[in-house]
Amino acid sequence: MATKMPPRKGVIKKDLTITKKASHRGPLGRAKVLTPEQMERAAVKALEISDYGPRDRLFIMLSRFCGLRSKEIASIHVTDLVDAEGNFNGKLYVAERGAKYGKPRTLTLRPELSEALEDYIKVAGIKDGPIFWTQRGEPCTPNVVRKQIKTVYLACGYKGARSHSGRRSAITMMARNANSVQASLEDVRIWAGHAHIGTTGIYVDPSPRAEELTKLL
Repeated sequence: MATKMPPRKGVIKKDLTITKKASHRGPLGRAKVLTPEQMERAAVKALEISDYGPRDRLFIMLSRFCGLRSKEIASIHVTDLVDAEGNFNGKLYVAERGAKYGKPRTLTLRPELSEALEDYIKVAGIKDGPIFWTQRGEPCTPNVVRKQIKTVYLACGYKGARSHSGRRSAITMMARNANSVQASLEDVRIWAGHAHIGTTGIYVDPSPRAEELTKLL
């Protein structure tokens, strides 16, 4: 008589239904990848429709150029953008307070983003602590960031675009062009703050030019 094998732990429930594996798909599916032109239009739209336009524009830019998660955007402090003498140095330290699984990393900012952040902080008169605040005078939460970004995308007419769209777009563009600067998908993984390269792959949209790969053989 054959021995009945026990179910693998975490794979089969007692009622024999297969459990779902972890996924980056939300209840509405994966956030849409946007083109650079669409992201630029969204940054401009944020200034047009929001009472807090400069802040919401930075939400869009940080998502696009740094691939930041909503929690990472909401958690940025002044100290994450300056050196030991308080000078802006074109770097962003993604601190443990916001980084997923507490994995910090340092990102180099594009000049236009670095300048926009410095101007925003100086005009707002923020000396220390969080840089993004609500109209109630409270630090922005990840939910506020998600809500504001989605509002801007809806105003642009983008269907299926959410706060994670900027992150997905950034990772996709980096993965497609990494080889052109002699970088690799491993470099993209580190930049994105992923623990495993397989996670980075989940974020990447297939290229419309994928069929041309056969020409490289």
